[in-house]
Amino acid sequence: MHDAILLLQKGIQRVLVSQFNPSDPGKGMVKLLDDGDNILTRVQSTDAITAGSVLKLAKKRADNLTTTTGKTILPTFTTRTEAQEEADRLNVINQSVIGAKEGIVEAVSKLVGSNITDAILRMADGSDFKSIDDYTLYEVMKVAIDGADRPTTNDVLAQLLEVINHPFDFCKKVSVNMELMQSNAARMATYGIVIGIPQLTLTLLANIETATKSDYGPHSVANSVSFLNSMMMNSDTESEYTESAYGASSDSGSSEEKRKSREREHKKPKKASAREKKKREKAKDNEPKKYTCPHCKKYQHKKPHCVNPDKCMWNKKYKGYRFKSICNELEVDFKPLIKFSAD
Repeated sequence: MHDAILLLQKGIQRVLVSQFNPSDPGKGMVKLLDDGDNILTRVQSTDAITAGSVLKLAKKRADNLTTTTGKTILPTFTTRTEAQEEADRLNVINQSVIGAKEGIVEAVSKLVGSNITDAILRMADGSDFKSIDDYTLYEVMKVAIDGADRPTTNDVLAQLLEVINHPFDFCKKVSVNMELMQSNAARMATYGIVIGIPQLTLTLLANIETATKSDYGPHSVANSVSFLNSMMMNSDTESEYTESAYGASSDSGSSEEKRKSREREHKKPKKASAREKKKREKAKDNEPKKYTCPHCKKYQHKKPHCVNPDKCMWNKKYKGYRFKSICNELEVDFKPLIKFSAD
């Protein structure tokens, strides 16, 4: 979204300001986002400062000051050791600037997608990446903002009207309502729409005026703004916000009544579904039934069977097939099933 990418830009600015940069004290590296030539955008990855260049620059500055002031000004650095230390310091600063630039580019590409930033980061034919010196952070952020989804004009207008017509929830403190309204107003700034204190104050007074028209007392009593302010102040200190009922969503009834109705519905016993009924019937069918087979009872075999007691495997007179374990217990010869006829 368009407002999200602008919030990202604000976050990048805060990060760059916090970076250490002795060449621009107090501003960090935020100038990397500027559109134009400055001390940071001029830094190239191929820059290499030597002791000789430091001595030469120091002498040139001293000569210019001598000519301007008419006094003899000595160079800041006169020995090669001092010049080398200054050269190392400047090289570290330049490398930190290049590192910050690369880090921001990588983060933006990861968040918005390389298909958007490749228009700046790659060659015209897309075959290879450009050098870090061939583009600026301003160009990268511009293409990211241009590639963001922009809301329609009607959507922006609807958001603006929502801020202007912001209704207060007097179950909360007035300051909490104001903070919410101010945060919504700040979001509109990403579209270039500035909602100032006069507009916010007008919305606040309109909500207070609406509240004064409520029937807090007899119909003959005209409640004043001072009475309302004192009442709200007292309610803020005495009321328990967690116990307050939610505001009604329509004139048909309050949400508190709807909540109680839902609770009553939840307490009603639910009817069993067809699946649950089927499970109960199946469980009932699987329950063991009582059979009075004398042969099973003799050998304390409690598992019921549906066959005639004469054909029970525990009946010694039974001539049919029986399990080998039963044959061992009855002390009769075991006969494999294959030796029995199909009948």
